[in-house]
Amino acid sequence: MKDPKRCDLHHTFSGAQVSLGGLRRSFAAGLQKINVTADVQTGKNVLGAGGAGVYVFFNDYVSLLVGPVFFTDKTLQPGHAGHLWTTQLDIDIPLGKSAKK
Repeated sequence: MKDPKRCDLHHTFSGAQVSLGGLRRSFAAGLQKINVTADVQTGKNVLGAGGAGVYVFFNDYVSLLVGPVFFTDKTLQPGHAGHLWTTQLDIDIPLGKSAKK
């Protein structure tokens, strides 16, 4: 068992303590920044939707966006879906950038 003095703790409103696992600590330590974002495109057409998400930046070249999208007219969407979960992985390749010495 871990030493309670060395354990990360999360205090809830009721005063209970929850120990956080090592995966969460190691994942958060590798992040450069986190941004919360939202977007809306109006219209009762196939492109009309609103959504929110979280950008997770791992470094200057790799980021991940995840979040829900809600359509304004679900009858125009495949399977008449009213919403979906989107994931976008961005990997930038610095072409022509000189290496640091």
